[in-house]
Amino acid sequence: MTKPLFEHEICTRCLGGGEYSYNAIDGTRCYGCLGLGYRLTARGRAAQTYLNAMRKRPAEQVKVGDLIRYDGTRKRSFRTVTAIEAFPACQTFVNESGTAYRIVCGEGTVIAREGQMINMGFTGAEKAEQQAKALSYQATLTKAGKPSKKSTRAEEAA
Repeated sequence: MTKPLFEHEICTRCLGGGEYSYNAIDGTRCYGCLGLGYRLTARGRAAQTYLNAMRKRPAEQVKVGDLIRYDGTRKRSFRTVTAIEAFPACQTFVNESGTAYRIVCGEGTVIAREGQMINMGFTGAEKAEQQAKALSYQATLTKAGKPSKKSTRAEEAA
């Protein structure tokens, strides 16, 4: 079991073991925590969502040389973008206006609409900085996972 980055609690269904009763599809994996043994709290989920949003970019902002997550037929991996080609979206997406992008990364290609979010890859230092921002964001949240009034007032004053 990996240690979660954000605020969490032990799964009350499996009591942290990650296993529950047997079924033919998933074996003994607990559905309450998906076999992890813990669940993120509301604050933890909000911080995880914030971190995930930081690690995505709209297709039109992807540049040659960026790392993107490639979900090909084989295992998911991060690959370097080698070429980008823009074309009318209606050529690929039926009844769509606007622009679409053919993003070439190695031997794979990603087709994305304008505005579609692409998962980006980052260096270890960039990831650590993003995690620190997400943890400080988590600290400003209430127990329900909403921004606290104190932190909102402090941001307005600054």
